[in-house]
Amino acid sequence: MSSSALPSLPLLCIASLLCLFILLIVAAYFDIRFRRIPNSLCVIAALVSVPYWGGMSGLAMPTSMGQQFLVLLVATVPLLGFFVLGALGGGDIKMLGAVLLWIRPGEILPMIALMVLAGGVIAVAAMGHALLRRRRPNEATVPFGVAIAVGAIPALTGELLVNLKALNLWG
Repeated sequence: MSSSALPSLPLLCIASLLCLFILLIVAAYFDIRFRRIPNSLCVIAALVSVPYWGGMSGLAMPTSMGQQFLVLLVATVPLLGFFVLGALGGGDIKMLGAVLLWIRPGEILPMIALMVLAGGVIAVAAMGHALLRRRRPNEATVPFGVAIAVGAIPALTGELLVNLKALNLWG
């Protein structure tokens, strides 16, 4: 049986995606509350991508995961540049790297566009909050983990719906 003829395992994909959604929400909470994303959340988000791609591609999983690691490697240079410039924190970079292991190449640009837009809105809100508290706007910190979740969840929701449909649980 060829790898393309193998059925996906929708339940495994759904469980993995729901786990990632929860991890993204928890990371956003930690980033809002403590301005920090724990390393453990980033590691778990990266590790849970393995059963996801196993469920999506069966025996073709090494190829699928290899493609995702290539995406991550290509994205590493700009991500490290943002870190060096102080535009993103280390936790943001690690969480975004873990999320890139999930996003199909065709979904990366829309995800990043939504993430940047959300990050801009959050930055303006953070500056407004700093002004209200009589602080200088440059003292405002931006919980970019929220923007990562806002960009990633819609990009992955399509995958979730496809797998729900495969189990006849969605329209």
